[in-house]
Amino acid sequence: MTKAANIIKLAQSPVQFIGETHEYYLGDKKLKGITGSLVERAYPDTYKKPDNYTEEQWEQILKTAADKGSVVHETIELYEDLGITSDLPELKNYIAVKGSNGFIHVASEYVVSDNEVYASAIDQVWQKKGSKGVWLIDIKRTSTIHTENVALQLSIYKMFFEMMNPNIPVEGIAVLWLRDDNVKFIELNPVAEELITELMAADIDDRPFSIVDTFGVLPTYINDIQDEIIAIDKQMKEAKKRNDELKKGLLSLMQEHNIKSYSASKLQLTQILPTVKQSVDTSKLKEKYPDVYADCLKESAVSASLKITIKKVKK
Repeated sequence: MTKAANIIKLAQSPVQFIGETHEYYLGDKKLKGITGSLVERAYPDTYKKPDNYTEEQWEQILKTAADKGSVVHETIELYEDLGITSDLPELKNYIAVKGSNGFIHVASEYVVSDNEVYASAIDQVWQKKGSKGVWLIDIKRTSTIHTENVALQLSIYKMFFEMMNPNIPVEGIAVLWLRDDNVKFIELNPVAEELITELMAADIDDRPFSIVDTFGVLPTYINDIQDEIIAIDKQMKEAKKRNDELKKGLLSLMQEHNIKSYSASKLQLTQILPTVKQSVDTSKLKEKYPDVYADCLKESAVSASLKITIKKVKK
């Protein structure tokens, strides 16, 4: 555990967090937790009981999962705040992810609130080395990462954090999934504040709120598949690069030994000699001979397609 001399100073909320009961109080007033109210209202079926479990069985499964998650959270908090280490694999992976991504620890269980209705504690606040902003990190140990839920949760945290710390920008939000020896660090896209405002109004009025009607199903689907698309794109680029290297090496070898064609057990290699390619400059043809261009123009149907551009993640 290391502490930086230029660590960001955060404003402290007047809300008191009771860790044993996971309750929040502003004076004598009890506030609502964000995950148990707003996120649950937006995604009420996330932890719905499967048909093949009884109520008792499902409640026990959820309790066991919550207990294991609490151990991970407490172990990380003890490490960051008191320097107490542990053999827990989740702690080892936590330290590795934080270090490899160039983060330093700013705060654990940092309480944010609108000081009226809602409050919650952010698992971890991190700072990029040399940056003046922060990242908000939520730690999960669930069997499935519900990225859409966490994105909403962290977006609400972000809104409250920036209300409390107007001079400290939130540069990113991310979920850190730690489960035994498994680990994933996933940067998430913040949800629009307009949606959060509508969700809060619905919760205060105790009326249903459809995340699909308001937000649409596409963003949720994108969150679920974007990592897979990025991984496939990377594999394709690496495969193409390797394929080009192999072809270049084979061509060089055939040229060196003046081999025009070679039949291997599974490949037929044929050297294509250099030539000059001719093509029609359609722009010049259209400009100089528009009638000829129009007469030779052929139309064909083009199917709908999708262009995907992978964004560069801020470092």
